[in-house]
Amino acid sequence: MGNLGSEWQVLGFGDVSGNPGEADMLARDTGNGQIDVFDIQNNQIVAAGPLINISHQTQVFGIGAIS
Repeated sequence: MGNLGSEWQVLGFGDVSGNPGEADMLARDTGNGQIDVFDIQNNQIVAAGPLINISHQTQVFGIGAIS
């Protein structure tokens, strides 16, 4: 799927896709505030897409399972 550019900030890892035992990555585009989820399976990014857009003033403090 390629590399993340320097505008992306990794927020954390957690089970977002609902696949037990696998951690997905959440990253934020510092240019526009968009948070994307990166579905990771067998240590490979297999899918990616937008999750939410938040303001630049909002900070993420933790990641947990979303299901």
